[in-house]
Amino acid sequence: MRATASLFSVSPRLAHVKPLCALLLGCWLSMGTGTATAAIIGGDPQSAFSDNGANSAPSIDIQNRPGAEAFTNVSFGGGAEGLRKLGQTARDAIKKYPKSGLAHEVLGTALFYSGDMKGALEEFSIATRLEPQQVGPWVKLGITQMESGSIDSAEVSLQKALALKPDNRIANQRLGLLYEYQKKYTAAIEYLQKGLKGTGNNYLGVAPNLAQLLNRQKRYKDAIDTLAPRAPLTLMDPVVHIILAASYSGAQQFDKASERYSRAVELQPESKEYQLGLAISQREGKQLAAATDTLKKLIVKNPDWRPAYLEQGELALAAGKVADAEAAFNTAINKGADAASIDYKLAQYYVAHKQTREAIARLRNGIDKGAVQPETYAMLAELERSQNNVDAGLAALRAGIDKFPQNGLLQFRLGSELAALRRYDESLPYFDKAHQLKPQDADILRSYSLVQSKSGKTADAAATAGKLYKVRGEQTPEALFYATLLQQDKQLAEAAAIYQKILTQEPGNLVALNNFASLLAEQGKLDDAEKAARKASELSKGNAQLLDTLGWILYQQKRYKESLDVLADATKAKPDIAVIHYHTGVVQTAIGNTAAAKKSLAQALKLDGNSYWAADAKQRLAANP
Repeated sequence: MRATASLFSVSPRLAHVKPLCALLLGCWLSMGTGTATAAIIGGDPQSAFSDNGANSAPSIDIQNRPGAEAFTNVSFGGGAEGLRKLGQTARDAIKKYPKSGLAHEVLGTALFYSGDMKGALEEFSIATRLEPQQVGPWVKLGITQMESGSIDSAEVSLQKALALKPDNRIANQRLGLLYEYQKKYTAAIEYLQKGLKGTGNNYLGVAPNLAQLLNRQKRYKDAIDTLAPRAPLTLMDPVVHIILAASYSGAQQFDKASERYSRAVELQPESKEYQLGLAISQREGKQLAAATDTLKKLIVKNPDWRPAYLEQGELALAAGKVADAEAAFNTAINKGADAASIDYKLAQYYVAHKQTREAIARLRNGIDKGAVQPETYAMLAELERSQNNVDAGLAALRAGIDKFPQNGLLQFRLGSELAALRRYDESLPYFDKAHQLKPQDADILRSYSLVQSKSGKTADAAATAGKLYKVRGEQTPEALFYATLLQQDKQLAEAAAIYQKILTQEPGNLVALNNFASLLAEQGKLDDAEKAARKASELSKGNAQLLDTLGWILYQQKRYKESLDVLADATKAKPDIAVIHYHTGVVQTAIGNTAAAKKSLAQALKLDGNSYWAADAKQRLAANP
């Protein structure tokens, strides 16, 4: 029996009807409806022990527990008096049954609902000590700890509850909300999904929280699948419709997004944010007339609201009305909008319409007026380079660094531009500064390491690659990159260890096999090197680079004829790879075929005269004029 008129009711019939008995507390849950997604307490703490919709009242299992007799054939009224009576009954039970975890759980529940968090914590703690295998006390202790701000303790308690009963819905939901609060979004999603498992579409519960987190991860389809069936348009919660509108917008379903925004506006017509969202979704859905009408109404009611004029400018650009966009954006600037951001936006519009000169003029005009942001200089440099104005692009980046010396993006961009021009030594200080400003940035670490390598700083390059390897969680691509640079610096044992780790996880990784074969050859382990090289070439037949490695190892074994046969296959597969011609020339020199050697070495230098082997190739040619 579930009470509707009073806060508490106890039904003795439950002990005979259900195998798992429950003391039902008739209070309603608003936790997790989506209206307070940033808070630990998802709603009314008076309903914290239940989950909205699937179970409207929290339960306390009483079957076969010490002291259960004290809570059968009794009932309590509602309000403060009902709580007082429930608490007194629990205290009497504790005196009679001092080892009753149930009695302490009931007393803790009464204290919790009475607002005595300290007392509730104490009673639930006692209940867990007396009956550690009971799920309920752990769940309630965890929730009370959450409500009291003891987040770490709450996590431990809720995890203990789930260790006893992994499908406990309330524990999963609360743990999901806890992780959401801690911004551990992947874990939050996992537990909120468990908390929704087995519930029907009539159950809303924490579905909005889950959908909002899925939106954060750009998993828009999953968010829609989670929330839309549970949230019909008739639902009276505007926030839920807003979450779904964001999901539909992310999924490019703008008609449905507009439908949800319209419903939110209908439910809360005074919300200018909802009206703005409607206008944006209408614009994105190419409903320009509807968006114009929505914005007009919004501006009439909120004539000083800057975001409305920014969207009005966006809408004008969508219609190709640049003059109207300028007017709207100028109004927004007069009301405090950032002029540099608007210049950048207009430049993007010009670029999209292949009006590069107009975009450059817009950005330079902003710079002259002092309306700048780091992205202004980065975009200007890119546009100047696209017009073959390399020096102008470099000058723009240097000016940006003068203006924003602590901006890692600009330091990185200038370093990259100089590196692309093979001005490696000049680029290094900018990469170094970018790395100092953003030490965990994977793109910076990768580029910095490559430039260090190109500059001959092989030890530094390997050290930087090692940082990238750690930042990226020791993923295979970064492992290969790191091992290659270690090998280049002749740190062969360290490189070999990483190659072997990769090959343990991915025995068929061609790059690791090829590089490992080359490394073994450097160590003089030619038989092992040959085995690795043959395995790689067999896994990818006809691969020129793999054949080249095998051919070079055969040369080192003085198996010249076999080496030339393999290198010939490599040349046939990829005739424009210079190093293969160089290796062929070296082998032909070894067998005394001078004319063929000269031809191969000359072809190698024609294709690439700057590689590490070029000096040797030139020396060999000079020795055989």
